[in-house]
Amino acid sequence: MKTLNLKNCKSHFTKALILCFSIFLFSNCSDATPPPIDFEKEKEAIMAVIKKEAKSYYEKDLEGWKSTYVMKPYQVRMGYWEGYKNKIQYLKGWDELFDHKTKTRFSSKTTNKWDESSSDISNINMRVFQDVAWVTYEQSDYEKDGKTLIGHALGARVLEKHDGLWKIAYHSYLYYPLEKEETEDNQ
Repeated sequence: MKTLNLKNCKSHFTKALILCFSIFLFSNCSDATPPPIDFEKEKEAIMAVIKKEAKSYYEKDLEGWKSTYVMKPYQVRMGYWEGYKNKIQYLKGWDELFDHKTKTRFSSKTTNKWDESSSDISNINMRVFQDVAWVTYEQSDYEKDGKTLIGHALGARVLEKHDGLWKIAYHSYLYYPLEKEETEDNQ
């Protein structure tokens, strides 16, 4: 039968105690509370991304438009517009969105009422967290003259912060039907 060496037990116990105390001490050294969010600053940055996305799209500025999106497989864009062939558009993942919009919008040589149009955004509802924000709003789009209404929509976006910059991860829109709307299959 083995006898316990009390001196060895104390030594192992002391080492284990020091290790546990060190882990506890160092795990509490970092500030677990994130810094407060400057809502007005973040709101301004988020709205700038939303406006840049629309402006770049209408002006066929591919690089500007790309810079506003999360380029990941989980990125989603979906919407309803009477002008779509099937009325609903659903694009899942950055590759699908990019391929579709490159073919239908940014490579298109044809002009239409969306070219150089503008948007007014109103009734903004926003929640901002450290690295994620969501926004709902109403959007009115106008032809190049700034007076002729193209459409009025309800929109929603979920944005993520990547390397300190807000990017769109989810984009949805529901355009109200207009009395007389032209069909544009390539939008």
